[in-house]
Amino acid sequence: MTLEEKTAFPTIDSKELGKLIQIRRKQLRLNQKELSKSVRISRVYLSLIETNHKDLKNINLLNRISKELEIPTAYLLLLATERKGKYERSIEVIQNIIKGEYFSII
Repeated sequence: MTLEEKTAFPTIDSKELGKLIQIRRKQLRLNQKELSKSVRISRVYLSLIETNHKDLKNINLLNRISKELEIPTAYLLLLATERKGKYERSIEVIQNIIKGEYFSII
């Protein structure tokens, strides 16, 4: 591993972030209209975020979404972080989220 690889900051995988938002929204049995209204964006914009057609770059919006989804913003970002060789672990964590196993400790 090069020095550059060792010191590189992880990047947020926007596709994964959108997928996580969608998974958690469905887990809470919210439709896009309900969530988008509560975070003050259009349903179309939320759909674009969830389907990776729009990047979620506004931290204030991400905080509002996280609050409505009852999950810390930092946790969402951690799960959506690109980590080479860690993809399988991320899938396992997402599956546990779907089962509700991570939200009982928040």
